[in-house]
Amino acid sequence: MIKKWPEIADEVRNKYLYLFLDFDGTLTLIRRHPKKVRLSGATAKALKKLLSRENISVAVISGRALRDVRRRVGVSGIVYAGNHGLEARGPGLRHVVPEALKAKRTISKIGRELKKRYRSFRGIYIEDKTLTLSVHFRMVDKRRVKQAENIFKSIAGPYSARGRVVITKGKKVWEIRPPVKWDKGKTALHLLGEKQKQIKGRIVPFYIGDDRTDEDAFRLLKRRGYTIKVGKGGGRSSFADYYLSDTGEVRRFLGLLFTLKRGLEGHV
Repeated sequence: MIKKWPEIADEVRNKYLYLFLDFDGTLTLIRRHPKKVRLSGATAKALKKLLSRENISVAVISGRALRDVRRRVGVSGIVYAGNHGLEARGPGLRHVVPEALKAKRTISKIGRELKKRYRSFRGIYIEDKTLTLSVHFRMVDKRRVKQAENIFKSIAGPYSARGRVVITKGKKVWEIRPPVKWDKGKTALHLLGEKQKQIKGRIVPFYIGDDRTDEDAFRLLKRRGYTIKVGKGGGRSSFADYYLSDTGEVRRFLGLLFTLKRGLEGHV
């Protein structure tokens, strides 16, 4: 719960807000298979209501491919950033980190090698997102996770050691990214800077996320605005300043922001 909401509300009531949101685990529940994830009608409605206000912008920054997260959210007027921000598109915006394109061929090659090795391995799902690649192991038998990880390291490790790719880990997923110093935090700062060119006065950012990949944004934005971690246990091991317990609380918080910007009162 955000116990200091009344104080925060007074601080941001008359300011332009930029809301940055992760997708899986933040706007929607994490499912055993990534393809089964859908945005609820209630959350889509909450986002649309926020976008109806002139003094707030919304961006969804996801590890999913850009086309995938756009399709699953399906709300116009939002800025969508896929592959942890390596590609973004929104009203008047089209952005791809140029250096990321150079690693496409290498990442594709790693993907082919992984698919061959995992061909008879139950529970592995390889998601080729063009600019990045994810190996989901949520459905793997716990007794075989270490074996699956050893296979992953044996194939992707040598490329990482030579600096041709970067390996990261999320919730039940191993990720292969291009060797580019770009993340969700830098994406949020970039989008914030682009919006600042259009808006006079201070823009206050809110960033809400649940995963390790959101920590980069928490770290960069915590002194500029408000950072919120989703999940039980709060932000004790996180750079985030506040926390919401689950996706239901995230949806209610979206409603609070709408109520605030409409000039009414609310509280968490």
